[in-house]
Amino acid sequence: MLHASAKVVPPLREVKDMDFAFFRCQEFDQPITNWDVSKVNSFYSLFAGCTKFNQQLTWNLTSAEDMDDMFWECKHLNKPIQFSNTSKVRSLQGVFRFCEEFNQKCTGEWDVSAVKNTRLMFHGCTALSQEISDVFSFEDSAVELALEDGDARNGKMENVASMFRGCDRMKKKGAWLKGLAPVLFGEDKWRTIYVPERSPEEALRRLAAVCGVRLE
Repeated sequence: MLHASAKVVPPLREVKDMDFAFFRCQEFDQPITNWDVSKVNSFYSLFAGCTKFNQQLTWNLTSAEDMDDMFWECKHLNKPIQFSNTSKVRSLQGVFRFCEEFNQKCTGEWDVSAVKNTRLMFHGCTALSQEISDVFSFEDSAVELALEDGDARNGKMENVASMFRGCDRMKKKGAWLKGLAPVLFGEDKWRTIYVPERSPEEALRRLAAVCGVRLE
């Protein structure tokens, strides 16, 4: 079991990788917004499978590049996620995938200017009904589709496929989605297979060694 508390702030200033740090910690629901993660490059599957996690985060992500599947299957997450300094983030694939109760705007200072991939970002967010056009913009003039390869281009974004698949409430706000609506809602035959890049056990051991977190 991973023991973490907001009262004990781990030394994360030299940590570059928090991949799988709380992977499938199904009971984990601690306030950790005061953690300094400004040097972390990758948050891959950080809270994936933390089904009870429902905490507000106001992290400074100055060094972040990869946030894929960060909150994957956090079924009860519905608190403001106020990230700042996200200009280096390149991939947001599946960040809120299967966050069934999530219905928040991407607030704070979200900068998606460097993002190339938002595939499945809100897939399965059945409660989502927020218009997020202040963060993501979809213009007809920038749309290029290559359906055979499952590649959807929107300006600098290279893959926005199925970004809102299963988000039926978002369809009522379809006007701002422009001509990409069929692609964004996954009205196609594309499939995605979830394959972790490394074992959760390895990531946990590495993080625990750096931060002095006790594992049992």
